[in-house]
Amino acid sequence: MLYFDGSITDKIEANTVLAKKAIDTDYNNQVLILEAKANKLESLELVKTQQRDEQALIVAQEIDGEVISNAKGETKTTGLYGKGPSAENKILHLNQLQSDLDLLKAKHQQEKNNLKQEIASLRKEQQSKIQAYSVSPDYLRREMALQELKQENSIVGVTQWFLIFLFILVDILPVVFKTFAPFGMYDRILLDDSIIIKDLDNSSRRVFNQKVYEGISQI
Repeated sequence: MLYFDGSITDKIEANTVLAKKAIDTDYNNQVLILEAKANKLESLELVKTQQRDEQALIVAQEIDGEVISNAKGETKTTGLYGKGPSAENKILHLNQLQSDLDLLKAKHQQEKNNLKQEIASLRKEQQSKIQAYSVSPDYLRREMALQELKQENSIVGVTQWFLIFLFILVDILPVVFKTFAPFGMYDRILLDDSIIIKDLDNSSRRVFNQKVYEGISQI
């Protein structure tokens, strides 16, 4: 852990950046869905507006006595000047289209307001979560970062095993050295001391020690 401390810290910071980006992307996708719904409402209104505008143009051309034909060659106006029966019918149709457009806008207005509120709420929550997101660099988090580094670069795993074997070697080296070392002077002294202690008369030692203790207590 200490050997890879810098790399682990960098990895944790990089993961934190990626996590914040993921939060940002998730909320952006939710906002895009809501904006698409709002755009769909606008598109429906635009279609109705275009139909209204086309009908208004036809009415104006009918009143002006212009002869207009469609793509199939069918005449859309009578060519008679003034507000005749044909113009009146076209005006009624225009009024109906305008009424339908007004109703559609009124119906969509509440939906668009709700969508705007949802988008504003998501944006606020998005900023709050990104700012509040933090990672505690505890042991588990650092261990997970180290595992990710091992998956990304094999040299990390090789170095980790090398360090493990090195520490094991340092730990067992005294035992190995002691096992294979020749029988020296220090070992002979320890052996002699153990033999001497083994041959001592413990009962005599206890009597002698008791007399010494009693003498000290009488002083």
